[in-house]
Amino acid sequence: MFSLRIFLFIVLFNIQILCSEHNNPDFSKEEVSFFAKKDECSGEYMSRKGLLVKRKNAPATVIILHGYGNNKIAVAPFRLFFKKYNCFTFDFRAHGENINDQCCTLGHDEVYDLFGAVDYIKSHPDLYDKPILIWAPSMGASTAIEAQAIDPTLCSGMFLDSPFPSSDDIIRQGVSNMKFCVWGYSFDVPGCGLLEKYAFNCYVQPVLKFLLKQISGLDANKIETFVKPIYPVESIKKVKVPCFFVVCRKDEKILPASVFKVYENHPGPKRFWETEGPDHCGSVFNFPEKYEQKLNDFFDSVLTGDIYDQEREIIMKDAVQEEAHVQ
Repeated sequence: MFSLRIFLFIVLFNIQILCSEHNNPDFSKEEVSFFAKKDECSGEYMSRKGLLVKRKNAPATVIILHGYGNNKIAVAPFRLFFKKYNCFTFDFRAHGENINDQCCTLGHDEVYDLFGAVDYIKSHPDLYDKPILIWAPSMGASTAIEAQAIDPTLCSGMFLDSPFPSSDDIIRQGVSNMKFCVWGYSFDVPGCGLLEKYAFNCYVQPVLKFLLKQISGLDANKIETFVKPIYPVESIKKVKVPCFFVVCRKDEKILPASVFKVYENHPGPKRFWETEGPDHCGSVFNFPEKYEQKLNDFFDSVLTGDIYDQEREIIMKDAVQEEAHVQ
């Protein structure tokens, strides 16, 4: 659920979109549909909905992914960060439109949604010959890592905001947060160790989802979910394209140390930025101007090839700001 601060941020973002795109002859927007494979073992395909924004003389197309519980509309305002690029957003399975009989797998099967989106772009007469870049938060970031590891030709560079290192890590953190209270005392839920050990078993998942929904709030957005194992912290070792990692120092959902481990395992040109933001994926909301600058500088360096002439690894950490106390 969005906080009031984030809600107001998105409203203002949408107002800027209306102002900047209204009656702009160099801009066009269209709703599109494409197909994504259901899973690795199936010959079935499912329809996904997307939004395509085309800009005249755009040097590349940016795919804007979303995180768990959001959709293509929630992240559409971020195309304001990419004023010179084509932009493509779409709904991951079980999110947004066309969700019947679908399950979110936290990135395992979502790679096929991303493959379908890239296939659509590469077959589009106006887009097929342009590089693809990816901006993605949280679940979307982990999905992008998994997809790029499978298909090295997927994109030319990725800006990854708070990717989780593994589905095990998500389950472990969710289970560790499950408590119940009796007469003011807090207790761990019995059997948490077994839930964590057998979390991917189909018989255990309903119990796990119920407890996570009732106690930790993981399923607060009522997204049909079946967690499948993925390990971006290992998959990133196969990714050669430049990657920029960002995380908030006080993020309690995906710890900075976890994101840094993913960063460490990436063998290609890479950047790591730890911000003073207090929320999960909160850097963009706390420091939008600085975030936009770093994002565009990174994508520019990828497209020009300058990033390969720069230092391969750069680590940036914002200075800790002391809270002011009024006497």
